[in-house]
Amino acid sequence: MTLQVLDPGTITALKEALCSAFWYKKELRRFLLNCGVNQKLLAQLDWNQYKITIISQLIDGMSINPQLYSEDLLRVAIAVAKIGNPKWLLRVQGNGKELYEAAVEQLQDFAARMKPIIENNEANRITKLSKSATEQQQQAEASMITAITTLKSEFSRITQMRNAQSRGYAFERFLVKLFQTFDIAIRGSYKINGEQIDGAFTLNNMDYLLEAKWQSRLIDATDITIFSAKVDNKLDNTLGLFISMNGFTERAINNNQRHRPNVFLMNGQDLAAILDRAIDLPDLISKKRIHAAQTGEIMVSAFQLAYS
Repeated sequence: MTLQVLDPGTITALKEALCSAFWYKKELRRFLLNCGVNQKLLAQLDWNQYKITIISQLIDGMSINPQLYSEDLLRVAIAVAKIGNPKWLLRVQGNGKELYEAAVEQLQDFAARMKPIIENNEANRITKLSKSATEQQQQAEASMITAITTLKSEFSRITQMRNAQSRGYAFERFLVKLFQTFDIAIRGSYKINGEQIDGAFTLNNMDYLLEAKWQSRLIDATDITIFSAKVDNKLDNTLGLFISMNGFTERAINNNQRHRPNVFLMNGQDLAAILDRAIDLPDLISKKRIHAAQTGEIMVSAFQLAYS
């Protein structure tokens, strides 16, 4: 990393500006602490000396050790350049007004000297932040690719299961992992008052019940009606997401259009779209909900939503 070292003229101007901005050594010390100057470094100074001597010892000591203190020194210099109005000097008895006026002029000159340095430092800071954000995004994407690859392998193993019940349980566990991969808080299968719930989750401050089926037959309207009743028994604004690996009958898809729907549907093709990264799960759920709210249609293809 390239060190940003202040030139000798700026060092001298910094000492003069800092000396003019503070009359009382207590306020000077508090300012330096607020700038992040190490307390141990401040403790090494002889605070019984004259103020200019203390400032010179500190600033010179930091400037001749750039490997250790270049960032600290730059931070102090920028803070001094931004003081602007040292109104605390007006409280000094006797010549407070004169001290204040002299300090304002000194600080303005120093701020003008520091302007290109501050602009360069800000540009470097923004570049570092952008680079860091890009690196974090790349790391997050790499982690997501790894997680999705693992889920694809697990999904492939489930498709090879012969026993329908075992496959169903494995499918429920897979869905929990899928939701967790996309940072959706989900609760696994549970019973309440003898009623079986395959899962529940919260997304964008909306609460959902989850029903998951992997059966050879298409899910019919009766299954949708039963699940819709479970959703109706919960608090207002609770919605239901019914996932059927092998899809739904036309009657099931059209059934809820006779009254206000509280359930929308997802099938195996939708899951394939997620695993192929055509669309992320939270985005798909949100778009399905919005589509159902606007049209009353409880089933719409993920691929249609992804490219709409």
